[in-house]
Amino acid sequence: MYGQVLDTFIAVVREGSFSKATSSLFMSAVSVMKQMNNFESELGFKIFNRSPRGIILTPAGKALYDSAQQIIRDSREAISAAQAIAEKGQTTIRIATSMLRSARPLMEVWERMGKQQKDYQLQIVPFNDDAASLRRITNQLGKTVDLLVGPTNANYLMDNEFDFFNLGDQRCNIMVSRQNKLASKEKLTWADLAGQKILLIRPGLSPKIDELRNEIVNHHPDITIVNTDYFYDIDTFNYCVHHNYLMEALEQWHDVHPSMISIPMDWDYAISYGILSSSHANSQVKEFISLVGQEYLNQRAN
Repeated sequence: MYGQVLDTFIAVVREGSFSKATSSLFMSAVSVMKQMNNFESELGFKIFNRSPRGIILTPAGKALYDSAQQIIRDSREAISAAQAIAEKGQTTIRIATSMLRSARPLMEVWERMGKQQKDYQLQIVPFNDDAASLRRITNQLGKTVDLLVGPTNANYLMDNEFDFFNLGDQRCNIMVSRQNKLASKEKLTWADLAGQKILLIRPGLSPKIDELRNEIVNHHPDITIVNTDYFYDIDTFNYCVHHNYLMEALEQWHDVHPSMISIPMDWDYAISYGILSSSHANSQVKEFISLVGQEYLNQRAN
């Protein structure tokens, strides 16, 4: 209902520069700059003052920015209202799923919910766990997908317009290669990890993992930390098997890789886990999340 140029414009303003806006737009800095230059040409007035440190809105640009946000809000509300009319019958819920962010927990709950199923049709949207795919699917929440299920202790999620239905924390275990000497243990302690190399996601991505890293650095210097570039994907597990590294991983991932086993660790680290959706989701999506989320919690408690 509005051109992509407004999304680009708002991203540039929020990030403060053309280059910083590229990560959320999946465009090159050159493409972003070219699109904004063309936008100014079409408008016939300057909207940015450019400097080596980034961009600053002109007064006209500030007025346009405020109007653009309202246009987008109005468009979303119009689409949501139209969807509500079109979906008075059966509502399609589009659930994104991957190996590490599987829709299976919700599907298992949904299969046991009986008569409530008639109001909804579930559509599965697969995606990969690599960095670009994960960014892309979260940016599509409320657009081409409605929700995904998985860990949510990530800094980049905290600066965006997402809703989160908490399904309870997932304990952090240690995953080890079946060839590792620790593989025969039923539970691990800090002493067991001495002399080992453990893989963690790099600093600044997850507050909880940053806490774990700080504890290792400050209190267990005999453990070597190996950092990933981004969040885990299946290649991360392959890498740990190949190098015989330990890795922190959610208890739910115990069967992700046949050459690794998941062992509980004597610590209190856990990651928030739940249903992620757009804060602009329509009422049917929000109602579905509430229904299936509450049923998940009820079944877990019994």
